[in-house]
Amino acid sequence: MGGVDFPFDFEKALEAVVYLAAKDIPAFDKYKICKLLFLADKYHLVRFGRPITGDRYFALPHGPVPTAILKLLAKAVDGKTDDTRVDTLLEVLAIDRSPLYPRFSVKDSAQMTYERLSKSDREALDEIVTRFGAKTFDELKVLTHGMV
Repeated sequence: MGGVDFPFDFEKALEAVVYLAAKDIPAFDKYKICKLLFLADKYHLVRFGRPITGDRYFALPHGPVPTAILKLLAKAVDGKTDDTRVDTLLEVLAIDRSPLYPRFSVKDSAQMTYERLSKSDREALDEIVTRFGAKTFDELKVLTHGMV
């Protein structure tokens, strides 16, 4: 028996990441981004019948991970701009590499309209920020570890 595949929507995923980054979430690194997006995709899927990003999640040692988003964030942190999607991400997100785990924030020059995010997408992201945005990565890891 097969599952349902949703197509990955890079532009929408980027808007979701930037939307979260604009919320001033503490320790907003690639790991926390992945956890919050997982929770938002799951919340939206259960409540509205579809995920926000369409990314594929795999269970890894730290719990579920959105594979496409994680790869893009990792390339951005490593400075590998061999992918136009990474270039697009770096046009709107700044990376502070001074902490052990580099942190993301929205560039002052970013002009985001969030036109790809529906009202229900924003509702799900806001709910996840309210519930889980202040949690540490370790708390999110424990919370999400068995959810895939």
